[in-house]
Amino acid sequence: MANIILKFFSPAIVAMSRLRYLGKFSLIVSFFVIPIVILVYFWLPNINSAIDLAKRESIGIEYIAQVSKMLRNVQQHRGATNAFLSGDVSYKQIILDREKDIAKNIIDIDNIDAGIGLELLLTKEWQKVKDEWDLLNIDVANFSGTEKVDESFFRHTVLTGQILFFMREVSETSGLFLDPNIDSSHLAEILVSSLPSIGEYLGQSRATGMRVVGQGTITSTEKRFFINAINSTNNHIRELKKGIEIVVNKNPSIKDQLEYFLSENMEGINTFIAYVDNKIIKSTSNSIKGDEYWSTSTGAVDASFKLQDSIHPVFKFLLQERVNSLSYQKNVILLAVILAFALAAYFYIGLYISVKRIVIVLRETAKKMVNREFVELVELDIKDELAEVANSFNIVASTLVRSNQELENMETGLRETNIDLEKKVSERTRELENIKNNLEFLVKEKTVELENRLKDLEKFQQLTVGRELRMIELKKELEECSKHR
Repeated sequence: MANIILKFFSPAIVAMSRLRYLGKFSLIVSFFVIPIVILVYFWLPNINSAIDLAKRESIGIEYIAQVSKMLRNVQQHRGATNAFLSGDVSYKQIILDREKDIAKNIIDIDNIDAGIGLELLLTKEWQKVKDEWDLLNIDVANFSGTEKVDESFFRHTVLTGQILFFMREVSETSGLFLDPNIDSSHLAEILVSSLPSIGEYLGQSRATGMRVVGQGTITSTEKRFFINAINSTNNHIRELKKGIEIVVNKNPSIKDQLEYFLSENMEGINTFIAYVDNKIIKSTSNSIKGDEYWSTSTGAVDASFKLQDSIHPVFKFLLQERVNSLSYQKNVILLAVILAFALAAYFYIGLYISVKRIVIVLRETAKKMVNREFVELVELDIKDELAEVANSFNIVASTLVRSNQELENMETGLRETNIDLEKKVSERTRELENIKNNLEFLVKEKTVELENRLKDLEKFQQLTVGRELRMIELKKELEECSKHR
């Protein structure tokens, strides 16, 4: 098993064994840094894209809010024009007032388009809406008589359809229909589809009802129109309530606010629906009155737009919360990454310095050991594997210190023995010198004695030789005396 593990890790072991610690640390850190950099590289554009989308959606809501005001005035202009062409000249002032309001709406939308419309690339589409209104405004000024009611209704409805289409273009271009959050996507559907559709069906019902008031009778075609309009309105109301339910379930903090707006404005819409159902659809005669019908229908239409106006800030609030949340996530993650890199670099450098310090201490201690200097045990405030290396080094150092101490003791003993020997040799040398000196003195004495003896011998010899010579001479003299006798 151990062999299998070693074989598996052998490439890493070979690589690490050939790198210095700086290279080892850099290699290990790179295995963590590179994936983080790659993740941040691919994640950051996504979160930036989500933030940009939310900001574009907020721009789209602002744009749609201004266009809704124009749609509201055009719808009321249609109803008042129908009433005027049907014979009620009292609505002429309402027509003029709405034309002034629409002119102001166009200026406001032009200002928004100059600021943010270029970003959404909707200037050409907006110009088409303005051109259609200009043509309608010119033609309506020349309309007169009941024969022009249908044409006025048709031309106004074409314009409102174009405005509704333009609102959808704004929502698509700004990304409202691409919203990834279920609550925001339903709010977008409510603002761009459900509520405008409710307002348009109610507006058409108002215009058609004002024509019925002028006619004094209602046709079966008109009655079928009211039935379809009310049914379509109710369908969109159900979609509206379902969408708001989803939104408040996802965002409980705005539940009370949205439910209050819904209940407050639905009262006017329901009142008008009940009015049409009782006075037109179920009635066998035309019993509706012009001012009453105008007031009730306009209240319903205004209620649908008030509900839109109430939802706009809520939607922008949710988008701003999302931007804040995404920005917070982005900042936290970037801060965490930066902090992680900073801490990694900090501890990387600290680890390298720690290892380098240990290596330096061990190297310097080893040099002292080689030079047979006094060596203290290595004391390092560490608890990792290098502490085991230091402990092993201390064991070796202790052994060497003991060996050096023993050698020093032996050297000291040898030096002392040498000193003793030197002392003994010196003493012996002195003794020998004394003996030598004594011998020399004795030799000198003996030499003098011998010399004296030699002198005595020489004298004795001389005396002996002289006596022998004298005896010889005496002998010769005796012989000669003997002969003469």
